[in-house]
Amino acid sequence: MRFLAGLSRTGDKFIRIILEIIMVIFFLLGGYILWHTWMVYHSAFDLSGVEQYKPELAEEGMSLEEIRKINPDVIGWISIDGTHIDYPLLQGRDNQEYLNKDINGDFALHGSIYLDSLNNRDFSDSYNIIYGHHMDNGGMFGDIVKFKDEKYFESHESGNLWLKNKTYKLEICAIMMEDAYDREFTGPKGKDSDITDFMKTVYSRAIYSRPVEVSSADRLAGLLTCDSAFTNGRNILVCKLVPEKDDDTVHILK
Repeated sequence: MRFLAGLSRTGDKFIRIILEIIMVIFFLLGGYILWHTWMVYHSAFDLSGVEQYKPELAEEGMSLEEIRKINPDVIGWISIDGTHIDYPLLQGRDNQEYLNKDINGDFALHGSIYLDSLNNRDFSDSYNIIYGHHMDNGGMFGDIVKFKDEKYFESHESGNLWLKNKTYKLEICAIMMEDAYDREFTGPKGKDSDITDFMKTVYSRAIYSRPVEVSSADRLAGLLTCDSAFTNGRNILVCKLVPEKDDDTVHILK
């Protein structure tokens, strides 16, 4: 009996040790998950020093061409006033290349901001799609979902797009939520597309919009990101491109 009792105590002690080990493993795993999540969201704001080359901040002698020494796929810079959207703009060989890759070409869950691979990089198409991940902390294109709030939409009207020797003012026209498989809103439109008819459809389906005069000669950009509440949902911020000036000195891209 004493032998059995001792064996039972040994077994209980062994079980307690196993349970304690399991608890420590879960604790460490939980800590790693929290750390990894923090790193993913924090890294969405890490521009690895290239923010000094943003055209309106660049010092004399600096330009976006300096970023192209890091990555020749950089085609410009995009920002939306009063938001966290303020990033270099890239274009890959296809739309998967920068889905989970940063400007240095390294793997990153937050990816990069990039132009649809089928669009012309000079934004000469009637409708130009720009992709970015929806980060809950507002990183990348996370702030686009905020435009579905009426007050937020009304208080944010503009942005900027810098390309090769060209600066565009972005006039925000509408915020929409569409299905990911509706190619009318997620696919690029050619140079000869009737953008006025397209805008009529945008205004008819927009959550919120403001009247912006658009002619057949105008160009639009659709900033597209996923919607966390709808698996196939895509939030699209539609903007009119308004040329501001030609500039050969600050943000020249060869």
